Amino acid sequence: MRTFTGTVRVIGGERSVVAVKSDGPVARDALLDVARIAARAVVKAPVGAGDVIADVPVGGAGTAGGVRLVATASVPRV
Repeated sequence: MRTFTGTVRVIGGERSVVAVKSDGPVARDALLDVARIAARAVVKAPVGAGDVIADVPVGGAGTAGGVRLVATASVPRV
């Protein structure tokens, strides 16, 4: 089991991406699926640290709902 970390694109923010991490462990064989979902995700600014960016229906450790991608930084609107 691993914690997924990556970035998600931001529209209209001071930065073009925001760092995200999974809120729980992800099975090693599901990491690529989570990365694909993060790569397709786009959010509008403002983004606050702790905001849920996406619900990922795969890779949760013992949870039928999967994991959530959570912003680890804030990106204010331009």
